[in-house]
Amino acid sequence: MSEGPAKNWLALGRVDEIAPKTATHFDTPVGGVGIFHMADGRLFAIEDRCPHAYALLSFGLMDQAKDTVLCPLHGWRIGLADGQIQFPAQTGMSVCTFPVRVSAGLIEVNIAGCAKAPNSGDGAAAANSLN
Repeated sequence: MSEGPAKNWLALGRVDEIAPKTATHFDTPVGGVGIFHMADGRLFAIEDRCPHAYALLSFGLMDQAKDTVLCPLHGWRIGLADGQIQFPAQTGMSVCTFPVRVSAGLIEVNIAGCAKAPNSGDGAAAANSLN
C-alpha cells in the first residue's frame, strides 16, 4: 500500500506515551482510531468501533500472539493487521485499518488509507464513520 501524500498523515501522539501491550483511542477527522502498541514494539491502527455494537475496540483485550483484539461488549475477535472479523466468522464484516508509522517519535496515521479486508461486508459503522 502506498504511503500517500504527506498531507494525509496525521500525527496522533508520542509513541513513548503509549505503553507496550496497551491501546489508545484518538479522535480524528475520519472518526475514532485505535492505536495498538504490541509487546514487540509494532503498532497497528484500526477504526476504533466494532461494527456489531459500536464499542470502542481500544478498550478490548489484545491477544499479542494472534495480533487481534476482542470487542469489550460481546467478544468479537478482530484482526489488527487486516480488520477482518475472525469470530464469529460468518459476519463478513470488517473494520478499517490504516497505515501507521513513527516519525521523530510521533505516531502518524495515514487517514486516507482506510483498507478493508477483501470480501468484507458493508459494515454500517465503517460506512457511516469513514466513507
